[in-house]
Amino acid sequence: MSDATVGPSVPIVRYNVEAKHLPGDPTGWKLKECGNICHWSNQQRYMDYLEFGELSSDPEADARIQDVKEYLSEKIGKHDLAAIRQSGTILQDNTEELVIEDRVQTMSVRITQLKDVRFDDRDSHRKTNRAKQVAKLSTQKMMAVEEEMGRPVESYLMARRLERGEAPKMPMHLPTAGHPEGQQNRKAWYKTMRSESNREFWLGTTREARDSIRRSAMRPPDSLIPIIAQIEEEDNSRSEDFFWNHQRDEAAAADDDIYEKQEHDIVIVLDCHGHTLVCKVGRLFQLLPGEERMSKVDSAIRQWSSLPPLPVPDSRRHMVDDYIRTKHPELDLEKAKDLKELEERHQCVVHYGTWAAKGHGNPDHVHLTPDTGFRRGFPRYVEQIYPTKLFPIFRTKVLGLASEVARFVFESVDPKEYEECLNVFNALSDTDRIDLSSPTFSTLTVVGINTFTGRHRDKNDVHFGLTSLVSLGSYTVRNYAHRVLGKLPPKINDPWHPARQRQAGQGERMVLEPEEEPDLEAYDPCQTEPVEQEAEDLTEEDIHGAALIDSASSGSTCTEETRSPGLPAED
Repeated sequence: MSDATVGPSVPIVRYNVEAKHLPGDPTGWKLKECGNICHWSNQQRYMDYLEFGELSSDPEADARIQDVKEYLSEKIGKHDLAAIRQSGTILQDNTEELVIEDRVQTMSVRITQLKDVRFDDRDSHRKTNRAKQVAKLSTQKMMAVEEEMGRPVESYLMARRLERGEAPKMPMHLPTAGHPEGQQNRKAWYKTMRSESNREFWLGTTREARDSIRRSAMRPPDSLIPIIAQIEEEDNSRSEDFFWNHQRDEAAAADDDIYEKQEHDIVIVLDCHGHTLVCKVGRLFQLLPGEERMSKVDSAIRQWSSLPPLPVPDSRRHMVDDYIRTKHPELDLEKAKDLKELEERHQCVVHYGTWAAKGHGNPDHVHLTPDTGFRRGFPRYVEQIYPTKLFPIFRTKVLGLASEVARFVFESVDPKEYEECLNVFNALSDTDRIDLSSPTFSTLTVVGINTFTGRHRDKNDVHFGLTSLVSLGSYTVRNYAHRVLGKLPPKINDPWHPARQRQAGQGERMVLEPEEEPDLEAYDPCQTEPVEQEAEDLTEEDIHGAALIDSASSGSTCTEETRSPGLPAED
């Protein structure tokens, strides 16, 4: 494949734009919703990928493996805190925490028991004094940098869009007998407007521009006042400034007084009953399969990203992804200067396995994800479909090897949950599951390539269970992460740079609850809900549908309110 260089002012590809013809790459295809260049029929890429079929999942010969396995199984998996107390050094023991340091051969271990947190009580995590103090300090630190967008600014930007005729299309409820054309879903419409206003305020704006918007919102023009009043009257939903929350988290992570840095090889967090909340084992992939096989798995994933079309991270649901991309131009597809650089910037999040619609956990109502069935951009007339031929290798050798690394920890620290996952997988029909390594315990595997996102909580992905994260590869943004963690000097554009902090002291305003992203109706296996879930507003038509008796027949009457010219009138 030749490197056809294109001028920096003319991107080779653009986000959300399809490109079927790439100079220098006759078989490449960029789909609109994808973050990679796919190659359905490239024979050379197919032949190169066959080498990964020889990957073995047998562990390396290392005496530490059995010792770590025994430590996790006997002490953590069996909740044997008494044995942990005896073998380790107690650093802290009070009404809130028990902190112990220990060792497994050459590996350092830090175990923290949170005595005020229960695994099966999600509210206990955020109601502790620890969480409240972190939230307070984090908010104070970010408020010294810049204040939140705020509800007045949000309503002002919404009203301005309405006046300009730039409002999104009004969604409709399902038709009913009384309303055969459906009714306006104004709640969803306002929710979309607020999230888009939040994005407009933070993306591509300077501090001066945002301050100007704040001043305008304090004294809006007369033409916007009635529109703002109607917005405030009709919409009392909760606002969330996702972009401000992300910057708050970054600033807090760089402060040792807020977050204590941990450099131990094994870090374990337990709840009040000894159940595992977090178990991190550093360099586990290198310990089990070995450095060479880890490097091959990394190469296999990167090469896979150039075969089938893979979706770009859903920035509608995870809003701050677009903001983070502005901080990482080295991962921006549109800034790639040639095809080689473009391939290095592939940015995808793909779900393989089984998913169920919200509220449908019955095995009879689950389905394979679209990417598992290669339903995204599948060509009609190309006879050579190499990714489907290579998927068994990717599934069993690449994802399978990664699942063995996850299994090592999972079955050790929580054998009961592990057995339950095995049973859930076996309950699925053969047509609604994909096997990784035997026995398979994971029903859904998410592969992220050059991805990033803001901290958030996907509450419906796992209900009181555990999820595994296996990280590997070369991290081109590691220096940025080290700056955030305070391991490297900050750069001048970091909000916590001393010069910017001094500016804050001269008058410029420069619940650590995981932020929750907008709840979209569009397909996404990762379902999310608001942190403080709002009661769902359902009309009689939504509940009863066509079975509803029209209220007009019962003699009821209603008075239609006068609407501002800026907002569409309700049906």
